[in-house]
Amino acid sequence: MQMKLKSLRKYVWPLLVLFASAMWGSSFVASKVCITNGMLEFETIFYRFSVGALLIGVLFHKQMRHLSKKVIVSGILLGVCNALACITEIYGLKLTDASKASFLIAINIVLFPLMYCAFYRLHLQIHTVIAAGLTLVGVGVLSLTNGFGSLSFGDVLLIITGVLYAVGSLMMVVLCQNESGIQVTFVQFVTIAVIMGVFTLFQGSGKPFPPSAIAALAFLIVFPTVICFYIKLESLKYLDPVLCTLLLSTESIFCAIFSFFILHEAFTLRAVIGAVFISSGIVIESLHPVEKGNSPHSEEDKSCRSFR
Repeated sequence: MQMKLKSLRKYVWPLLVLFASAMWGSSFVASKVCITNGMLEFETIFYRFSVGALLIGVLFHKQMRHLSKKVIVSGILLGVCNALACITEIYGLKLTDASKASFLIAINIVLFPLMYCAFYRLHLQIHTVIAAGLTLVGVGVLSLTNGFGSLSFGDVLLIITGVLYAVGSLMMVVLCQNESGIQVTFVQFVTIAVIMGVFTLFQGSGKPFPPSAIAALAFLIVFPTVICFYIKLESLKYLDPVLCTLLLSTESIFCAIFSFFILHEAFTLRAVIGAVFISSGIVIESLHPVEKGNSPHSEEDKSCRSFR
């Protein structure tokens, strides 16, 4: 019986992680639907993370009884960093296509090992340099349609978002070793919700919302936020971090597919070439573990850059 369960897990968890990747890819589309149908930027993020925090608090209430000072401080710091990332992401998403946004933000997967090596003073591995070069070329092809002067403000915001997500991944590695992932994420979600709640008071609301915006928001809360969060935590118990990273590197591809069918965004040859360069860089980096060197952390740190 145990052998059958192990065999089942071998196939089920990769499929669940691939499902999570598809859901995270769809989150760009859902956010785009919200902000193009009357919902304002700050309130979209506020509703997503406030209800998300509530659901996580209810589902894992037994684990929320004793939050250590380190968990609270780490969660708040991560929450501030990711709140900034959410702001630049949603405003960047408002100014450009969802599929393009997903590939630009995906550069965080390649930026993380660069920051990791710099922080711990490790030597860069050749595959990381190659991956960074391919990703940089891909960003240029996607964004610089007519020289550096053609770089749009939306593209700049999305590149900043990728940088912020990479910083958040590094912070998670440094601050959250041996801490409960559920507790840290809960505090992080609450922090984002509080910050966005304050901003929403000043920005106001776009109410009343059409059914399409409400449906997209509900999907955004349940699937990319809560369900994928649970899959993320559980999958690391059963899957190799490298496999997780590879499966989750398909997020941008799923976003492009959903954008084509739901938002009717067109694929240009330039966009496809840029996406191929960025995806190649991500796959090359995902296939190799971060060099540990003098770092106090294990190879499981690699999984930290796998999830948004």
